[in-house]
Amino acid sequence: MHNDRPGVLITGVGRCASIGTEIARQLAADGWNIAITSYKPDQGFVAAFTAELESLGLIIHSIEADMAEVVVTEAILREATYVIGPISALVSSHALCINSSILNTTQESFDNHFAVNTRANWLLIRAFAELYTEPHGVGRIVALTSDHTAHKLDVN
Repeated sequence: MHNDRPGVLITGVGRCASIGTEIARQLAADGWNIAITSYKPDQGFVAAFTAELESLGLIIHSIEADMAEVVVTEAILREATYVIGPISALVSSHALCINSSILNTTQESFDNHFAVNTRANWLLIRAFAELYTEPHGVGRIVALTSDHTAHKLDVN
């Protein structure tokens, strides 16, 4: 059941302390229908957070998704559009942070890190551009990343 409110897909909303969570809270206050994604979320938090936002009279939908999987990006956009209506904005705030030094990071963990933090963003943006229609004005994309590279790499 859709309404006339704009819709947004926000990735990386599986825990209380996340940038995506606060962005979702603000957009809900502004009247947006919201689809959120998370990977291995705190289920209690997601249920409570969804209920909190739904209490504002919005359509809220939660999707658990592994952003490392190539097929996930188009699937979550289709599901979000089906449940909350047309998506006018994408906020890509998911991140995988690998707590390792340069010397003990494996190729597998590096590839997974790249798949989640880089490839998934690119795929989401491309899928959003393909599915986007203009029901609520110009579309918006906000892509965030972690500050992992802002700190020196530990070589020990």
